[in-house]
Amino acid sequence: MKTIGIDIDHTLLDYKKSIEILISRTPKLKNIVAQNKEELKIAVSQSFGNEYWTELQGKLYGEYVRFATLYEGAYEVLTNLTNLGFSWYLVSHKT
Repeated sequence: MKTIGIDIDHTLLDYKKSIEILISRTPKLKNIVAQNKEELKIAVSQSFGNEYWTELQGKLYGEYVRFATLYEGAYEVLTNLTNLGFSWYLVSHKT
């Protein structure tokens, strides 16, 4: 049996909803417009510095990960891999 490690962050998990909720619940970000992590990183880093971005990133991948959703087709890919005899495990460089 072959084994595959799959990165979950921005590969299987879509953080768009997590980002929307993080922005809406953080008063300091009321004027920030971002649709994805890169846009949020640039806006926050330019407005408040990298240290604050690092703090927010910890929240995004910590308490706000529960709002992330699977990308369309992600579940099917994992099911197909299993049906083809692959074992797989999830990897996150955020942890």
